[in-house]
Amino acid sequence: MLATLEGQICERDITPDTLRIYVSDNASTDDTPELVKSFAGRLPHLVYSRNAENIGGDRNVIQCTRLANGRFVWVAGDDDIIEPGALGRILEALKEPNLALMVNLDTGYDARLSRPARFESFRDYAAACARVNPHILIQHTLVTSNIFRADCFDAEYAESMLHTNYSHIYAMVKPVIEKGGAVLLPEFPAVTIRKRRAAAVDGVWPTNLEKSWHEYLQWLREKLQLPELDPDAVLEYVRGDLFRRIRTNPFKFVWNNLPALKQPEAYIWFFKRLFRRTRS
Repeated sequence: MLATLEGQICERDITPDTLRIYVSDNASTDDTPELVKSFAGRLPHLVYSRNAENIGGDRNVIQCTRLANGRFVWVAGDDDIIEPGALGRILEALKEPNLALMVNLDTGYDARLSRPARFESFRDYAAACARVNPHILIQHTLVTSNIFRADCFDAEYAESMLHTNYSHIYAMVKPVIEKGGAVLLPEFPAVTIRKRRAAAVDGVWPTNLEKSWHEYLQWLREKLQLPELDPDAVLEYVRGDLFRRIRTNPFKFVWNNLPALKQPEAYIWFFKRLFRRTRS
């Protein structure tokens, strides 16, 4: 991630006044401090912070939003891939007037929405997703998918929603809805999610993701007064996509998910996703 950012910063001659990189080291036990130090001498854009103890993945995301002090914030997972040239194009796109949120979907994701697409409010965006592909509203819960205006993140609300698995998305979407601003889906590819699933964050595999998704979409439907948003349709989409990937190449599916499949909790998740029809 740091090597990719360094290359694109040098390519476009991006100054520290335009872009800062904050690394929040969550009390790692590997060589993260030394690795970051090796970049710091070449990148004045880099600001390093280390937590005294492991505060958990979700709280570290909140910590990242507190460290950043720019107009826009992008919390990027260190294992996602930023596409060549994307950084410069993102900085240009962020000049859009009255922008609150940019959603960068995975390059391999079939959004079914024509892009570029600009929506004047989050409600307009969610309504378009509900009509065309409501699963987008789950797809962009990936932390790296979202670049948001700095005042559109409620850290206290995030702390109160840690039990949901998606505290970051609640804490971002709520202010975007309440404060207003446009949502942009750019046409250029920006982020690629690695296909090989990593081991679970903090060593605990969440077996209730579908329930968390359903609750988030229910919250969104009520918050936006959007009755056409059907959480059950999203779960059926996910189930169908899982069947499709298994049928297409079962060996590749096992290989991509091998780190996760070494954890017993992952099997609970797997069978729930395959055989539970809907959630109330």
